[in-house]
Amino acid sequence: MREILTVLISAIVILTVTLLYKFGWVDSSEESNIPSSEVRVHRQQADFHSICYDLALDGLQRLEGCLKVAERDKSVVLNLSNLGLKQIPVDAFKRLSHLTTLNLSSNKLSKLPLSITSDLSNLKTLYLDQNQFDMFPSAVFQMKGLQLLSIGENQLIEVPAELNKLAQLEVLILKGNSLSELPHSLSALTQLRYLDLSENLFRTIPDSLRTLSELEYMNLGNNPLNNIDGLLALNSLKGVGLGWTGLSVLPASISQLKKLQFIKLNGNALTTLPETLAQLPALQKNWIPKRNIGPTQIDIEILEDSGVTASMNNIQYLSADFCNIWIDITNNPLSQKSFTNQCERKNENGLNTNGAPAPGR
Repeated sequence: MREILTVLISAIVILTVTLLYKFGWVDSSEESNIPSSEVRVHRQQADFHSICYDLALDGLQRLEGCLKVAERDKSVVLNLSNLGLKQIPVDAFKRLSHLTTLNLSSNKLSKLPLSITSDLSNLKTLYLDQNQFDMFPSAVFQMKGLQLLSIGENQLIEVPAELNKLAQLEVLILKGNSLSELPHSLSALTQLRYLDLSENLFRTIPDSLRTLSELEYMNLGNNPLNNIDGLLALNSLKGVGLGWTGLSVLPASISQLKKLQFIKLNGNALTTLPETLAQLPALQKNWIPKRNIGPTQIDIEILEDSGVTASMNNIQYLSADFCNIWIDITNNPLSQKSFTNQCERKNENGLNTNGAPAPGR
């Protein structure tokens, strides 16, 4: 009985306090030690949560509520993901010219209104992932200030030549579509640093990439690649993802990528790796955590590993040169433990020649 009484009293107290706050009889910033600025931020977040994700409202009603809050607070970042939107009304963003980042991912959009171009004149980052685009929305080509464009996991079968108008683009994410080639005009994107083409239908490296002198990171994982010769012209590459591409041989000419710090080769049919790979001067010697790049601070998934990731292949032999780098060869005929023992026998004190722990330790 005492426990029941305690619960009832607690419930009454909570209800009373809630009503006091609701009707403004108690000022939350005065009754607590929380700074008023934090209370305001909390209220804004509550507004967004209650308005944007109120399942009693349809998608357009939630959109309207979100836009009003963003206009009121002069937001520079607006997340409109997972609202079930099938369309964006014309002039929806006409009072949001201050926006620099817009997330429209995980909706049901197949087009964008042209008005979005003039309304969002300061937009730098646009996420359109997981929608129903079967072609690039033409409005995007007029957003000439974009630095990041992510339109992954849609139904795209081609990339229009007009994409070259986005001359300031640094990050382009096209993963999870049905692309098999890129237009030659893409070579005009000279500021591009990160390109994700994973989970598409590419069989070769597109020729249009050969002149992208600033390209540092490229993910080609989960494509049915016949060869990777086109990579060798990308002298600025620091990291590349080639997992699950069906590769059975990695060419010794990979050594031309002098700045390469990591390469992902997992899930292929490789039986060995060329010694020239282990001799690359910039290849990372130790595991490093996931990092961010550029002004957009996008998380680069390809950077979760450093060195060489070659798990789930058919590797049976590796040169002792690979003792000097970090390498993951789990789930191969040559086990990680066996290779570690090989390296330890080579270095009696259990250290690599560069003083780093032996692989697998």
